[in-house]
Amino acid sequence: MIGIFLKKPASHCVKPNCAADPAEKREYDQFGPWMLEIGSEEEMPPCFRSWYPELRTATFLFKIPVHEERRDLMPGMPMYRAVLAADEDGVTLLERSGSEIGKRRIGLGSVVALRHEEILLNGELILYLRGGETRVVAYNTVSGGLVQPLVDFLRARFPPAVNGFLPEATAVVDKFPFGYAIADLVARDGRFRPIHCEAEDRRRRLFRRRAGRLGNAILDNGEELAVVTRGKDERLRGHEAVYGISWLFLPFAELRGYKVVEPNIRRLGEPVVLSLRADGHEFDLDLECDASVLITELDRTAVRSC
Repeated sequence: MIGIFLKKPASHCVKPNCAADPAEKREYDQFGPWMLEIGSEEEMPPCFRSWYPELRTATFLFKIPVHEERRDLMPGMPMYRAVLAADEDGVTLLERSGSEIGKRRIGLGSVVALRHEEILLNGELILYLRGGETRVVAYNTVSGGLVQPLVDFLRARFPPAVNGFLPEATAVVDKFPFGYAIADLVARDGRFRPIHCEAEDRRRRLFRRRAGRLGNAILDNGEELAVVTRGKDERLRGHEAVYGISWLFLPFAELRGYKVVEPNIRRLGEPVVLSLRADGHEFDLDLECDASVLITELDRTAVRSC
């Protein structure tokens, strides 16, 4: 009876491990669910290798693995689904679909915002492009140490803000439930100042089956806003665990306006929605606390109400 629980061996094995080419064996031995840096032509996955001369001088060059368990793979099988390269001018994505390889070049001037989100082992780097398009790079969060420097590299190439300046920090940081995210941003960029913070809704903890807001923080470094939330779920019931963390970076120079939407009936805990507009995108922020400081910052950086 125990045998019914055993996983059947993969039927698509290419060659026995002992008969593998040494280079294929090394690739297999290094394989895991994480992204890896590419430092030589040999480390470039075979199906993408013809692009190595073009991409070898990139500041960042990563290979992204397939969504397969190691036990289902053998040396010689395709183990990487994409290659990501970033340099001073843009991002190159090579993606494999079956036997076809697609290439996409994204100029840094077409990126109007970016989001870095992690929920347990699932991570996403989202590029918001002019005209409403988005590109999502999914990765295992074990690779977070590689992704974070890439995020900061891309942020550093946002266009400068008009009338940018360093704001005063707000005094409510101690009320925020995940202040480590603020500390992390400040450690990476000492110009960041928290200008708006909201704690998790206490009613979510007191009334386990009542949905409540999870809080947020908004930081400003004079050039961009960083919006920190708990991921895609902004409201969860008290008995539902919260594992996500999300950083949304909005350069002032790319914001085309904002509007404040008041609720029809302002009940306790009912948020005001601050909608920030970029080229083809709208970013809605639910704000329960007074957002006047944030709106003042938008006005001073030439982002106008619309």
